[in-house]
Amino acid sequence: MSIPEPLDQNLIVNAANASKVPANLERLFGFPNWCDVKTIVAVSGGPDSVALLRGLVTLASSHQKANLKNLVVAHVNHQLRGSDSDDDAEFVKNIAHELGLEFHLANPIKTASLQSTGVKTRENPVKSDTSEEHLRNFRYENLLALASEIGARYLVTGHNQDDQIETILFRIFRGTGIGGLAGIPPIRLGNDSVTIVRPLLSTTRHEIEMYLQAIGQTYRVDASNSSSKYTRNFLRNELIPLIKDRFGDSFPQSIVRLGGHAEALNQLLVEQSQPLEDSILDESATGFTVDCRVAASLNPLILQNWLCRKWSQHDWPLQAMTSSWWQTIGGAIVSEKAQILNLPQSIRFEKRDFRATFSQAARNQGL
Repeated sequence: MSIPEPLDQNLIVNAANASKVPANLERLFGFPNWCDVKTIVAVSGGPDSVALLRGLVTLASSHQKANLKNLVVAHVNHQLRGSDSDDDAEFVKNIAHELGLEFHLANPIKTASLQSTGVKTRENPVKSDTSEEHLRNFRYENLLALASEIGARYLVTGHNQDDQIETILFRIFRGTGIGGLAGIPPIRLGNDSVTIVRPLLSTTRHEIEMYLQAIGQTYRVDASNSSSKYTRNFLRNELIPLIKDRFGDSFPQSIVRLGGHAEALNQLLVEQSQPLEDSILDESATGFTVDCRVAASLNPLILQNWLCRKWSQHDWPLQAMTSSWWQTIGGAIVSEKAQILNLPQSIRFEKRDFRATFSQAARNQGL
């Protein structure tokens, strides 16, 4: 795909007024918070992230006090598609320079770290079935490291409503709790100093493409998106069209509503779990200890929801924690007997008297 010619600013503004993209950006993101500080826009070159970037520039340009120099464009090159990946990076670099914005090609993490995540580079080839989770973790690790390096307060990504629907469906089939049904959060902390914002979650992929067409903006197309080898591609290309054909075009909004209800319920569970936070007897980087008497007095759903959040806070893998595991932990907590459980991913549960300790064994660095 060719590099776009410079666009007339009046055309961009007029198209923006007729589009949901900039309107949704301002409704969620607000102004001028993100233009007062360094803000990284993650741009892959695809339609979603390109629309995000152009929409943010349009929005900032409409405010006299905005400083466009605070917008920083970042691209992560996974190097999975040879010259096509390099062309994506060049495309994004040209858009950034066209707009007069700072550009960063997020530097790949050192080979030793890449080997632990299974990410493929030219120096570290791996099997072609590199998981979507590994790639996602690789992107965020790079982007958050860049944010810390340049002092950015926000990291903005182009996830849209279609991504939200795919995520919720994916989690349903994988097996998830109430928190997982809430889908992709519009705002969350990336680390202690960087907030991740996804302001296009209420915008459909079709609306994004119409916006780009209206302003005459080209974008890159990843040919691998047409392959259903990856689970999300299968959902997008095969399953969702079948569901729409059977249940009608209102199906996506039904999933979005389900996510909204789940988020509201999840917030209620978070509020109800405060006694568990107060019952923490000890906590460190390797685990935590709670008072079983408090945990036993609460609804098991509140306990499971709270434990899922603690797992995430300690960066412990959740995928292997099936519902049967959570039920086993709940039973051990209310039991009067001392117990030891060896949980997935080297997580250990040990109960003595009224104290329950969750800890993860140190990983063998030689593996």
